[in-house]
Amino acid sequence: MASMYLAHDKEVPTICIKDLVASTREALILGGDANAHHHTWGSSDDNERGESLFNFILSSKLVIANRGNDPTFITKSRREVLDVTLISENAECLVGKWKVLEEHSFSDHRYIQFEVLGETPKAPLTRNLRNANWHRYRKGLDRLLPQDREPATPANLEELEYLVDHFTGACSKAIDIACPKKQHRGRKKPPWWNEEIRISRKNCRKTFNQATASGSEGHWETYKTTLREYKKLLRRSKRTS
Repeated sequence: MASMYLAHDKEVPTICIKDLVASTREALILGGDANAHHHTWGSSDDNERGESLFNFILSSKLVIANRGNDPTFITKSRREVLDVTLISENAECLVGKWKVLEEHSFSDHRYIQFEVLGETPKAPLTRNLRNANWHRYRKGLDRLLPQDREPATPANLEELEYLVDHFTGACSKAIDIACPKKQHRGRKKPPWWNEEIRISRKNCRKTFNQATASGSEGHWETYKTTLREYKKLLRRSKRTS
């Protein structure tokens, strides 16, 4: 998977993108801001940059994953499909349900979502030692390593390794009893997150929806103001944290 940005004042595609596509033999998913118009990925018209990128897509045997013509880029005066998701032929059967999300992204560009088929790795079990029952841990060690049966001094390396394995094994069993591993229940909010930011974020989304629905100058100015305030709050809170 790779992300691309094709600046409007640079050639399309860039040498970097050409090299990446030419050298990749595995399944490739390439997405990003192309700054190019072409009706095949949902743009309202075709331009020279779009034709150049489209010819590269054909010659490289890439597949366009875009579906529909929902704008991926929205400003006060413009709505257009500028973002393209490209996949190699051997990845075509793996990628599906491509769509532009309605959720506000706090950017001129909207979120794009698609699914990639494959096995989902199981989340690893983790142990939080702050929740350990150390009384139970000591009782477990007392049972596994009774003090009235102290081991003899090892006579050779083999006996020493056996004692080390026996001791560490007992510690592992005791901690499994005192603090068992559990499935992680999801990500907690970052330490810099607070109620003021939550309200500002909510307000920003509200003003954006109003601006896109009405298209009025006043609503877009209000949205820009709330967006600046939200980003200012984020920076300040992160620095403080």
